[in-house]
Amino acid sequence: MRMGYLLEWMGELETIIEIVRKASEIVHKEKASFSVSNKENQYDLLTTVDLAVERFVVSEIKKRFPHDAILAEESDSKPTDFSGRVWMVDPIDGTWAFAHGDSGYAIVVGLCTNGVPQLGVLYAPSRNELYFGERGRGSFIERDGVKTRLQVSKIFELNHARMILFMETGEKRPLDEFLAKFPAASKSWDGSMGLRICRVAEGKAEICMEPNARASKWDSCAAQVVLVEAGGKITDSDGQSLNYFQKELKWQTNVVATNRVIHEEVMRYIRQNSQG
Repeated sequence: MRMGYLLEWMGELETIIEIVRKASEIVHKEKASFSVSNKENQYDLLTTVDLAVERFVVSEIKKRFPHDAILAEESDSKPTDFSGRVWMVDPIDGTWAFAHGDSGYAIVVGLCTNGVPQLGVLYAPSRNELYFGERGRGSFIERDGVKTRLQVSKIFELNHARMILFMETGEKRPLDEFLAKFPAASKSWDGSMGLRICRVAEGKAEICMEPNARASKWDSCAAQVVLVEAGGKITDSDGQSLNYFQKELKWQTNVVATNRVIHEEVMRYIRQNSQG
């Protein structure tokens, strides 16, 4: 029974990896010629590549897992019940980066079962980096054909910690000033929220914090699996677990991901220095 379950899991994980890799071919084919439009504002972008990748990924998931629900960023049809099995798809996580020729974007697919993230796959086509993991079985990166198990760092002091942030877009964001003053040892930037969280999982940063309170379930589900399996922790900026049962698709506060051992120190700094 145990071996049968393991084989079933491996088949599921490999299926999603296969789908994501095939979706990356769409990116490579169309990234030289695509159109861009605005969604909520001029900083919230949508490209024709987002739409093409999402159509492909969603159609493949429906074929392989016809009884599961799917929450996809660009779809008008969203689940209202998040119990059971729900696939969470971000076709291009980091659309701003993609649209501006930066490599910091990824195709992201996560599985949430009964409110708990179970499986996550993130593939950065321009970097040929594949992050993946499953609850209780570890998380990994495959880079240049070499697979390595992920493990967070053990740094526990803020003044020694490396922070990774969302790249500058020209938008004035609620936490920009707060994050500029954050007493980290160094700060770096990347375009995809999922990839930023995975950098923490990989031990290349200790803190990832979002400057806007508008991240959504599809932004965090897959990366949460990768991070937690590497030993990290993710909460909202009040220190509460992300509630995947909630009907709202967007998290109502900022998302904070860390290497776990520094998490309480980060929460303490937020409490003591927040103007809210």
